[in-house]
Amino acid sequence: MPDKHLPQQPTNDTEQPSNNATESDTKRRKLLSSVLSASALIVTTANKPAWATDRCTRSALNSANLSGQHTIGGCGRSAGFWRNRTDWPTGCSRADAFTNVFGSYKYKGVVLFINKSLADVINMSGSSDSNPANIALHVVGAYCNAKAFPKTNPNGKGYAYTPEQVVSMFQTAAGLANIANSPTAFETLKNTLQLANDTYDNLTDWP
Repeated sequence: MPDKHLPQQPTNDTEQPSNNATESDTKRRKLLSSVLSASALIVTTANKPAWATDRCTRSALNSANLSGQHTIGGCGRSAGFWRNRTDWPTGCSRADAFTNVFGSYKYKGVVLFINKSLADVINMSGSSDSNPANIALHVVGAYCNAKAFPKTNPNGKGYAYTPEQVVSMFQTAAGLANIANSPTAFETLKNTLQLANDTYDNLTDWP
């Protein structure tokens, strides 16, 4: 007979204590970790910038070859430059609705930049739930640059990203931010686009 003073081992029919709360927390941490890791890879949704060899336009490239200069920093204007201009590149109107260009994506339950034009969005400033990581200025500036300095050949001369890539990068960041309920993905994208926007060779002709 088993000693009645010793703790009895549970039988196969005995239910084990539930640990659903711990399992749920673990799953959430794993999901958040994977989302934050993925946010660092946003730039891989587009081709890497081709900034190492040539200048953006053919005339500037020819001038650079004649002068023996072959170093390029990139082809973009700052987002603030586009914010202060009234004439935007062909195919990029200040009056265009942001959601018509970039799509409708929610963050913390609200569609980002709903009922706002591109001009409205580029004039926003400061980080908030309605403008996570201050992405507004930089993503619209990047879209303007992509239109102003198009990639016109396989070597990738022009702005670092095409208009389609800028849109795709925003959509990827918005999806990740919504899942994580955190602006980290937007912060990563903002830094990526700000670098591209603020890098210019100072010699490239305007389109």
